[in-house]
Amino acid sequence: MTAMPERVGTALDPSAAAASLGRERSRSWPDLFVLAVVLTGLVYTALAWTPSSYGVALGGIGAPGEGLVVGTPKPIRSDEWAVWTPFVQIAVNNGFQRFNALSPYGEDLRNFNALPLLDWALVFKPQFWPFFAVDPAWAFSFSHAVLIVLFLTGYHRLFVAFGFSRAWSAAAACALFFTSYAQFWWTTTGPLLAIFPWLLLAVLARLPWYLHAGLMAYVTTFWLLSHLYPPIIIPLSFAGGALLLAFRPETLRPRRLLPCLLGAVVGIGLTWLYLHEPIRVMAATVYPGSRSLGGGGVPLPLYLAQFLPFLVSTDDYRDLLGLNICEVATGGSHLLLLALVFLDYGQLGTVLRHGGPARTALLRQLAVLLAAFALMSVWMLAPVPSGWGRFLLWDKVQGNRMVFATGLLLLALGLVLLRAGAVRLSWGRFAVAALTVGLAWAAANGGLDNLAGRLANNLTDLAILPPLAVVVWLGVRGRLTGAQGGFALILCALAVNGVGFGGFNPIQSAWPIFHRPATPVTAAFAESAAAHPQGWVLRGGMLPGALMQGLGYRSLQHVQIAPDLDFFRPYFPEMDDAAFNQLFNRYAHIQIVPGLSAPGSPQADVIQLPMERFLPPPLRDQRGETTPGTMK
Repeated sequence: MTAMPERVGTALDPSAAAASLGRERSRSWPDLFVLAVVLTGLVYTALAWTPSSYGVALGGIGAPGEGLVVGTPKPIRSDEWAVWTPFVQIAVNNGFQRFNALSPYGEDLRNFNALPLLDWALVFKPQFWPFFAVDPAWAFSFSHAVLIVLFLTGYHRLFVAFGFSRAWSAAAACALFFTSYAQFWWTTTGPLLAIFPWLLLAVLARLPWYLHAGLMAYVTTFWLLSHLYPPIIIPLSFAGGALLLAFRPETLRPRRLLPCLLGAVVGIGLTWLYLHEPIRVMAATVYPGSRSLGGGGVPLPLYLAQFLPFLVSTDDYRDLLGLNICEVATGGSHLLLLALVFLDYGQLGTVLRHGGPARTALLRQLAVLLAAFALMSVWMLAPVPSGWGRFLLWDKVQGNRMVFATGLLLLALGLVLLRAGAVRLSWGRFAVAALTVGLAWAAANGGLDNLAGRLANNLTDLAILPPLAVVVWLGVRGRLTGAQGGFALILCALAVNGVGFGGFNPIQSAWPIFHRPATPVTAAFAESAAAHPQGWVLRGGMLPGALMQGLGYRSLQHVQIAPDLDFFRPYFPEMDDAAFNQLFNRYAHIQIVPGLSAPGSPQADVIQLPMERFLPPPLRDQRGETTPGTMK
């Protein structure tokens, strides 16, 4: 059925929608979605579950499958299992102190990855508060569960605040959660994605100016300290401003905006106060240093995957662009495609001709969302100079780091279209959708050659078609009317994203992460440490990243987030200052390699060092080595 223009207009205008009887009645009901999400988070924590791929590390010490509930650990997520999770272990083992007394390097644990440290910034890290009250396994599980809860409830409440129904908002939040970017990068940038909607909700809060500013300061600090990574923070901030302008422009009036800006400035200042030392050190490094980037660099198939999310990946999480599966992630779903195919354009035209608040709101939303997406698309695709993006700080952002923010804009655009024009479900339109998806699938998989083989091994691309056929069948039979058709299309997009990407992260118990299994491998590490006068583990076959120190060993093989030039200088006195700085002044995985003739850097974030330089003199003499420098 086609809704009357007046009714459509009511749905478009948040203030009018709030006045409607149905909306008032729905607000009087408990928000069952929020209750369900919170309850699930509590159960998740009680079971000490995590989405960590630390099972890769457990396999490395001879305990494969220990604590694995379901799924497969992903080696590609080494940023998490080999760096971030070991640093949480290090913080726990170090008694939550700032400087790592258990490490040969004595490094500062304040860095861009949030850690449970016992300092003044702990008040802005609520995800870590349980570390000081319960077993670290439960606390670590909570730190993951609370972010999942914040993501789902935050985007749900944000879409409700933008005037969408609770059902639509819940489904849209879940569809966003199961995008490939959210799933593939969850254990690294998940905190930024999860806390972001609460920043916008803080802007929308109606409070006295001083409380409003205080709330903004807290949420801003919470957000920035959760993972200080500008390539995600900057595009999310731009997209957030566009969403507020599109849906709630009254919040950008000076009286409402000034307290928010004041609070944000205070939050940025608190973040700088806490991290100014590592920020200054990292800014002076060879890598990553102070990068200034131009636009472009996003392959066209990856850009198009924002509309067809399986265009660049396969069922078993292999990418089709020769990069890696994480680098081809997007924030896309099929929702905008479904909206464009099944939109009732006649009703949309009626709304635009009708005038009044509905037309004004619709035009503003479409114009702002499309303009914001177009600007970001130019930066993603076109080789524009870095200076063009400097005003928006985009010169600090690689184009493919914009995909979640653009996916959020496209999701909002799809919701706007479905709400404005309702839907027309017919088999003819289904054929258009099927043809579009099928042609994209064929193009992504190399044309029509070996069609049977690809049908057997790469069906996720076509998974949208069965649930869509069910929705169309129900619509044709008159079982879906009004907003139900739009809701059904959102559920289709959600279901396919969930099936395609929801199994990427495993469910891994945190108990073996913080209660190390005893194996022959760990016994060999202990033997190696006992043989060194300073208790250092020096042997071939050590675990990568920061795993050795995370497991509690004094290991030189580690990840140095901030370089320690003074530590290494005595061991390599023959290197001139320029070469030494070029090699060691960087964020790097320090690898200790037996038999290596000279130190080197095979890639930007790796430093390989000869093991023999760090052996005690008697062992070094046995190998025929001379002492190149004074032991520290």
